[in-house]
Amino acid sequence: MQDYTHVLCLFCRTGKEQSVAQRICDDGVGTAIFPKRVCKRYSKALKGYEEVQAPLLPGYVFVYLPGEAPSVNWWTFSGVIRPLGYGE
Repeated sequence: MQDYTHVLCLFCRTGKEQSVAQRICDDGVGTAIFPKRVCKRYSKALKGYEEVQAPLLPGYVFVYLPGEAPSVNWWTFSGVIRPLGYGE
């Protein structure tokens, strides 16, 4: 993580975290992650509980950008509502 000079948070539609993070990584813009947690969910098919992964912070994706901050139009990524930040 030492190679990344800029870190930002994107607010996106709940449930779209994985697709937003994947597209950012695939397009080579930077490294994008969203924290996950393991929770138990009841499954009728299994007639019991199963462990599934769910977003820890639904609606948030963290982006690590290398070098100079590129001017990226974040709204072109489907599911992004807005980038979060302080001032400019």
